[in-house]
This record gives sequence, structure tokens and C-alpha cells, in this order.
Amino acid sequence: MRSSIRFKTILVFLSCLAWLVVLGCSSEKAPESASPSAGPAPSPTNNTITFAMATDPGDFNPHLYNSSQYVQDFLFEALVTETNGKVEGALAESWEISEDGLEIVFHLRNAVMFSDGSAFDANIVKKNFAAIMSHREDYNWMGLVNSMASYEVVDDQTFKIILKEPYYAALQELASVRPFRMLGEAGFMEDGSTVNGIKAPIGTGLWKLDQHLDGEYSVFSKNPHYWGQAPKLDGFTLRVIPKGETAVTSLKAGEIDLIYDLYESELMTIANYEAFENDQNYNTFISGPMFTRILTINTTRAPLNNLMVRKALTLALDREAMIENVFHNTEPVATAFMSEEIPYCKVGLKGYLYDQAQARTLLEAAGWTMPEGQSQRFKDGQPFEIGLYYDSTNIIHRAFAQIIQAQLNQVGLKVNLTGEESAAYVNRGVAGDFDLTFSVSWGEPYDPHSTLNAIATNNSTMDYVGLAGLPNYEELSQQIKEVLHLTDEQKRQEMYREILTTIHEGYGLVPLSYKTNRAAAIKDIENIEFHFSYDMPLGNTTKR
Repeated sequence: MRSSIRFKTILVFLSCLAWLVVLGCSSEKAPESASPSAGPAPSPTNNTITFAMATDPGDFNPHLYNSSQYVQDFLFEALVTETNGKVEGALAESWEISEDGLEIVFHLRNAVMFSDGSAFDANIVKKNFAAIMSHREDYNWMGLVNSMASYEVVDDQTFKIILKEPYYAALQELASVRPFRMLGEAGFMEDGSTVNGIKAPIGTGLWKLDQHLDGEYSVFSKNPHYWGQAPKLDGFTLRVIPKGETAVTSLKAGEIDLIYDLYESELMTIANYEAFENDQNYNTFISGPMFTRILTINTTRAPLNNLMVRKALTLALDREAMIENVFHNTEPVATAFMSEEIPYCKVGLKGYLYDQAQARTLLEAAGWTMPEGQSQRFKDGQPFEIGLYYDSTNIIHRAFAQIIQAQLNQVGLKVNLTGEESAAYVNRGVAGDFDLTFSVSWGEPYDPHSTLNAIATNNSTMDYVGLAGLPNYEELSQQIKEVLHLTDEQKRQEMYREILTTIHEGYGLVPLSYKTNRAAAIKDIENIEFHFSYDMPLGNTTKR
């Protein structure tokens, strides 16, 4: 199971990146699921809502990948959080970082309690860190995990992390939905671990879990011991509805109140979203850019190891028409690997052009000619023929793949499409067994540091395959490793400019659009908000 967990990490979230998406499975026994007593789901009250999700939320363990991130965020909190690139206090009220960047001292909030009424203090923080770091190899994509030397309790309200080397993104990675979320004492197994399951999902978050029936529903109510502003709702029920049309029918029939799209679950197609948007009986909501959708080109195998061929392929893609066709402009065309709204990523990169005439010129220069009377290019007697692999369950993948195939065919490039079930698609991606495929950046709070760190230190990511064939990959990898440990802000920004420019000019990771999340609800539901790519903040949601 451990290798399966590590494998799912890299995709985050496909992961995501969640995201990233939890894909793949193991033949070994899964960790125990902590389930409060099931029974019939309660009837909604005036101040509760019911919403649909495509899959069961998992085992509610805050430290592993077997639970959906949005549910982990409902129940558990971290020392800090991040909003719009800014780190803010959560369970830690304040912190200091030593001048050399090697020590971070957190001052914890007073009088914080877990949902069972037990106290939160530095000792329970240490217990959580110990449980997480006992299987640190599952988080080797995190620079913080690799840089951490030790951690200690200073006193009941003070906790210290000691690093082997400075790591500027330590706070951002602590803000991640997992693994650094705090579980209450009664939630740990007898040996103090969480790697094989938890006894109960006891957290300090806004919500607590009251009931859960695998594959059917989960019932949450507001945490009566929450230290901050209480949520506006009294609670909510999550109903598992795998099919989009069933969810839409249920919303129209008044059986559920909300559909919230976190990833391509098919619960909220663009057509369904637009139908609700144009119906005055419903409220619709849409986020800003969450992460980047990417066409990943395998730079390590011919003919795509040729820069001119990759550039020609990119110039042949009319991404504006693609986004309009697929999303009806509910997502913006991506201009770079990461949005300029991400810290350190506003470096002036311009989006790739659409120029099929220039694409043909480059292909001719690379030796790929079009014989008279032929519609396919050849070189040395061999036809140009590559494969695009995609997740057959992902509606956006399917639509993108068909358009890309048609557009590349216009310049004589034959693309064979292969849709595979999710686990097979991911297996192929991390093994690098593809010509073209789809990936995503990881979004806040993982971009740019965690995403790039995984590319530089672990060859089991799709994005790695999109860069590994570049002649300057080793230099790029070294720059990524260096930038993460720079303490000089100006030098860090300059190095990120070089890194992101190198990626852009390598034509191995072609940005398509900046992903948005969408939601539709009955008219009585207001204040649906968006946070990280795979979170569903319901603290300010109201029901009239």
C-alpha cells in the first residue's frame, strides 16, 4: 500500500493535481476507515444543506492520501493557512523565522479545543508531526519534509521546527491540506500512529463528522468547540451521486441543494453550468484560476525530442478556439506554465502563438515533409505518427484530445487517441510511456515550489517527462533545487524568472487553460466560496 500512496502523491491531486485526485489502488488491505455510526441520513433542517459529490470521501485520515482533500479541510486544521499567496495564522497565532532560516518558532492559539472537547497544545502538534514523519518517504515531493532536521515542544503553547537548510516555502507547505493537519489525541491508534488508520476523525476544524455510510452519504455538523468564527450553517449532508445527470435531476427535484465541481467529476459539465446560470431559479458561482491545464509533450523520445517539432506542434494549436469550444470561455487561455497570480510567476511570459504556416515551415526544416498527394508528413520514409493518451473518464480530456487531433492533422501530424481508465492513464504517465498526455500544475499552495521540487527531485511525474529531454535539464533541475533554499528575496525572484523562462522556451509543457471551479445551487443558497483547488470552504455559506 505504501508504494501506491507514494505514487498517488506525485499526481496530487490528479491529483491533482487531486489535482491533485486520488487514483490507483493496491491489492493490499487499505488503512482502516474511521466511521461514526451509520444509519439513515437525517432529514435536512432549515439551516442545513445537502450537496452531491461523485465519490465517497474516503477514510477521513488527515495524514494520508486515502481521503478527499475537501473533507480533510472540513475537519482538520494546520498551523497556518494561505490565501491569495499570503500565509496567515491558523492554529498558530504567530511565528518567527530565525535570521539564518533554520528555525521556525510557532506561538499557538490559546484555548483551542478539538471537536471532542480535548485541548490543543504543542504536545499534540509534536505527536502529529511524529506520525507524519514516520513515513516521510510518502511526502518526498515536499521540500519541507526533506529539509526538516527535528521538531520540539518549547512549552505548551510553543512549537519549534529545526531545518537542516533554509527552505523558504516551509510555511506554504505547512498550509497544505495534507499531511500537516492536526488530529486529536483520541483519534490516534494505540501505538500513536496514523499510517494504518485512525480511530476517529477528531479535528479542530469548522465541522465534525456525525454519520458516514460508505458510498452513500456523510453527515457533518458545526464543531461546537471551534475557536474562531462559527459557520453560518448548522451542518450539511454529502450525498454520493456518481453520475452528472442524476445530480442535475436531484438538484432540479429539490433532493439536493448544491453541486460543487472540484475536478472533472462530470457532475458539473459546462452545459449543465450554463443551463443553471441562465435559470433564475438557481445561483451559480465560479472561481478564479486554480491551476494550469497542460498538454505534456514527451521530450525524451523521437520525434518530439526535436525542439523544432515541439514548437511546430505548439504553433499548430489554436488554444483560444479550443477553450471557447470546450469551456465557452468560462476558463481563460493559459499564457504560461503557472499563472502570474502565483507568487514569483509574474515574469512577463507571453502565451504561445497560433500560426499554422510557421508550424509547417518548422516541420519542413526539421525534415518532416509532405509528399505530393499525401495528408501526412514523412521523414526518411517513416510517417509522423504519435499517440495522445488521456483519462477516458475525464470529460475535458476527451474534448481536448479530439480537438488537438483535428488541429494537428491540419499540418500533417497524425495523432492516435487512446483513452484509458484512470489508474492505467496515471501509470502510463508517471512511467513516461506516452508521446502526448495531459497534466496539471498543482495550484495554491503548491505552486511554484512543490510542483517544481517534484520535477527536480523525482522522475515519477508527468511534468518531469515534459522537461527531462531538454539539453539544459540538469542545469534547470539544479536551479530549482537552489531557488528553494535562497534567503535573498530578489535573487529568488531572478532565479524563478530564469526557471520559468527555460520551461516556457522548452515547449515540453504547453499550457492550455487556467482551471476554474464551478458550483450551482438553489436560489436560497448564497456565498459559495473557493479556496485551494480541491477545497470547498462552506464557513460563510448561508441558506435563506
